[in-house]
Amino acid sequence: MSARQGNAGAKNLIPVTERSKDEARKISSEGGKASGVSRRTARDRKKLIEKLLRMPVSMDQKDMVKRMRDMGIPEDDWTQGTAVLVRMIQEAQAGNVAAFRALCRVSGDDRPEGEAV
Repeated sequence: MSARQGNAGAKNLIPVTERSKDEARKISSEGGKASGVSRRTARDRKKLIEKLLRMPVSMDQKDMVKRMRDMGIPEDDWTQGTAVLVRMIQEAQAGNVAAFRALCRVSGDDRPEGEAV
């Protein structure tokens, strides 16, 4: 849809309240099914991300192993999730404001930007 058209297609829409009961029921049913698919997909994606973040860091990831060792992180905590946090910290230290904000959100520190950390 071009910027000129705006919401021109809206005039062709018929509100559910002006449809027959059978049409409204069918539309609602289809929407409910699509919503269920969407929720299951999001749930499965979240479970996969959690699983991946719990995976151990490979000893082949020499730079990351060295960083975590230098930071004093116990080997039991050497997970992909920890590696991501270490990298975010490095990015924030280098001046990446988005990484800093993400770290604040992850840590539960959602203070307004003007407040001191």
